[in-house]
Amino acid sequence: MASQHYSKWCGRGSIIILKPTLGTVTVTPLRCGSWVCPHCGPRKRDELVRRLKSAKAHRSLTCTCAHPPGTNPAQAEACIRHGWPRFVSRLRDYDPDLEFFRTMEWQANGWPHLHVLLRSKFIPKKFVADAWHDCCWPGFVDIKKIASHDGIPYELTKYICKAYLVANALDKNQRLFSSSRKFFPPQPESDPVDFDPAAEWFITSENPDSVRTTLSSLPWLSDQLLQPTDGYAFRWSWLAIDTWAKLTADELEALPWYKPAHSGLCHPPPF
Repeated sequence: MASQHYSKWCGRGSIIILKPTLGTVTVTPLRCGSWVCPHCGPRKRDELVRRLKSAKAHRSLTCTCAHPPGTNPAQAEACIRHGWPRFVSRLRDYDPDLEFFRTMEWQANGWPHLHVLLRSKFIPKKFVADAWHDCCWPGFVDIKKIASHDGIPYELTKYICKAYLVANALDKNQRLFSSSRKFFPPQPESDPVDFDPAAEWFITSENPDSVRTTLSSLPWLSDQLLQPTDGYAFRWSWLAIDTWAKLTADELEALPWYKPAHSGLCHPPPF
């Protein structure tokens, strides 16, 4: 399972990228990207909280599931997953401009329910409840107007982390949250990345600090650049290519996500 399988490796390996044309070497940690990872989780939560605040939703919607005799949580989950597009379509019959963000939460008894942010005009609660019952599952809905955007995003990311743990424990392979196309405002353009067509890269099991120590001892790597957010960067000279090739060959080890085809270092960088 992803959170248990990869998070223990998070930050222990590195990806090293050589850009011969630019004369740089960057070393950054491999990250698992898990919501429950102590390294990756806070970063992912902070970024999502920032985006949820910027979306400025109007209402929060909670949709719960009743427990009709002869039914089980898996059936409810499947019905919600397949019925969600029809549910949104029904709401857009009332407000064509409706946008949403949703995440699922599993309760202690295993039954799911949804937490949704809506950016829309007022929609009567009965209309929403009828749509939920007809399209997804019998249950109750609760709609609240959002007075402040400060607390809501943190609550939702808490549910996402909880859902991640439960989904992995139940071996569920599904998206933990989703949004309509226009719910979030456009992302600002990121700074352009220096592209080098001759770039080579590879994965090593050594962590960035260990790689940095090794590289700092080499006379042909000097002038350490401004440290990136999460890793190191060096300038290099055009010397000791054989030394570099030997170093990298010795560093390669098998990680859970490593495949030889992922390595771009099949030979020394071209000159």
